[in-house]
Amino acid sequence: MIVSTQLSSVRRRRLLASVAFAAALLAGCGDDMTATAPVEATASSAADPSTSAPDSAPAGVADAVTVTRTGGIAGERETFRVTAEDPLADKVLPLTDDPSVFEGLPQKGSAPCCDFYLYEVVVAYPDGRDYRFVTWQAADVPPEVDRLVQVATATR
Repeated sequence: MIVSTQLSSVRRRRLLASVAFAAALLAGCGDDMTATAPVEATASSAADPSTSAPDSAPAGVADAVTVTRTGGIAGERETFRVTAEDPLADKVLPLTDDPSVFEGLPQKGSAPCCDFYLYEVVVAYPDGRDYRFVTWQAADVPPEVDRLVQVATATR
């Protein structure tokens, strides 16, 4: 009887330790989907980085989109660049025809969970303006932004 009580006690401690370990793992993936230290995205000019966004948006589509994806379970880093010469440009660049969707997006931040991908995006227009912002998996962004990131990172 003493042996079975000790065994039962050992099982309880193991179970408690397993539950505590699982809770600690999941604690890093909270449901707070906000970026840390957000700074709003604005248009900038290659000639003068302090220039703010103009009253009217640049006409046409971007001539380059660069998305740097970091994080994920393996902690990888990969850069996807699509230019006008790229065979997939007709799928990616038309998604940039309305640069106003990029305004107000955070320029800096981090994903709310270490296993999420963080996307650093640069959308460059032929007139020298570019929009820089970050987003991540499950972020609350306009659908156009989510679509741009998904299509640009599916180019390989």
